[in-house]
Amino acid sequence: MKTILANTTALMLVLRLSAGIAYAESARLDTLIDQKYPEIEKVYKDLHANPELGFHETRTATRLAGELEKLGFEVTVGFGVDTGLVGVFRNGDGPTIMLRTELDALAMEEKTGLDYASRVQVPATQWPGNTDETAKVFVAHSCGHDIHMASWLGAAQLLGSGLIDPEDESGSECDCRQEGVSTSVISGVDTSPVLEAGEQVLDPMALAI
Repeated sequence: MKTILANTTALMLVLRLSAGIAYAESARLDTLIDQKYPEIEKVYKDLHANPELGFHETRTATRLAGELEKLGFEVTVGFGVDTGLVGVFRNGDGPTIMLRTELDALAMEEKTGLDYASRVQVPATQWPGNTDETAKVFVAHSCGHDIHMASWLGAAQLLGSGLIDPEDESGSECDCRQEGVSTSVISGVDTSPVLEAGEQVLDPMALAI
């Protein structure tokens, strides 16, 4: 999954530029990411095969919290909502850099035929607007949040600070400022079906937020 590699690189480059670190170091960064890639891909495939809808990502949150704890993060579960979490890696004085990712998947059936494709079905009432308690809906990471999470984890392994947002699709994102988290830089990535693998686009509007 070269997209994971590209997104991890994009996250790291944005953070390096925001911190004033030389772009020339990207070659060394690529080498480190290549070393981490097999481990990151395993996490990606697990997340892809086991998607969960917004505010129901108990397994996803637990998996990512465990990955953060292995890296030495201080993890708080239930950040904002039950499935939100924040991890902090303390390495001395200076600016606080935040990496954001989403956890939620969509109520869609996956038809990719991949050996790790999602076949998950959940009660339809987990998806907003559905009231039929006897029905079920398929769940799939059709919006790429599995890639976001894997990229985020790879960047967190190399950097050391992260924020996980349990809900993005319905516009109910967690506001870290209201939850008492103060940061100097906030960074995140998105994926696009119109870009080639490895192609990166920097949105100048995002930098102005």
